[in-house]
Amino acid sequence: MKTKIFSFILAFTLFVGCNNDDDGSSAPQNDTEIRGTWHLTEQRNTSIPRSAFPPESEEPIEIVFLADVFSGSSANNTFSGVYVTNSGKLRLRDLTSTDNQDTPWATQFYFGLSQAFNSETDEIVLDYEVEGNTLILGYTTDSQFIFEKQ
Repeated sequence: MKTKIFSFILAFTLFVGCNNDDDGSSAPQNDTEIRGTWHLTEQRNTSIPRSAFPPESEEPIEIVFLADVFSGSSANNTFSGVYVTNSGKLRLRDLTSTDNQDTPWATQFYFGLSQAFNSETDEIVLDYEVEGNTLILGYTTDSQFIFEKQ
């Protein structure tokens, strides 16, 4: 009889311990729509309105989002880090990059990222939206990066 009770308690403990219900303690999942390879096709200012487009002769600025990390490149630099999506915000953290002189198009891109840097949290915080094959990243209230999925 003691063996049956012990077996029941052991089985119950294993069942409860292996329960897959979300108790809120796990890390949030990133938006899967953002995963993939994206090329910067436009830098838009909605207050003027004005848009800048990449020179045809230049290598594209590219960002690749995986499950929770990203990497990217411009003509002369590379960058990478981790990211989190939450409530329409894209947070880029633990950013590492090379620091070579770059093209004017890439310099505008890096300047935009610097505008979205939050020194209190040590991260770049961007508004984001995925519309089909278009990724829109807002770095100020009236400035956006427009990426196309590759």
